[in-house]
Amino acid sequence: PARSTAPAPPKQSSAPAPAPAPALSLRPTSVREFCANGEWPGTLVVRNSGGGNLKWSIGTLPAGVTAGPDSGSLDAGASQVITLGGRTEQQPAGGRFTIGLSSNGGSGQVTVTCA
Repeated sequence: PARSTAPAPPKQSSAPAPAPAPALSLRPTSVREFCANGEWPGTLVVRNSGGGNLKWSIGTLPAGVTAGPDSGSLDAGASQVITLGGRTEQQPAGGRFTIGLSSNGGSGQVTVTCA
């Protein structure tokens, strides 16, 4: 007669589960500002909606436009307010420009419409 043996229980892995990767989240994705007279009521919020540590930076801005801070790092769930400012000497083409952000957790962009 054939002998049957019970299957061995699965082995438990001693390695910890990998931590979730950082993920860039940016709000809002569009703002309306008064670029020529220097009134910038809108703020942007960059957030690490993933895990780990998110390292982010803002790309090249149009002449006369400032953003602060322009780079940083965020722990999981943390966020940072970015304040826009400056004064554009002439309206950008089409009355709008894009601010790009890059990070180790993806990229994002905000469209700024000049009033």
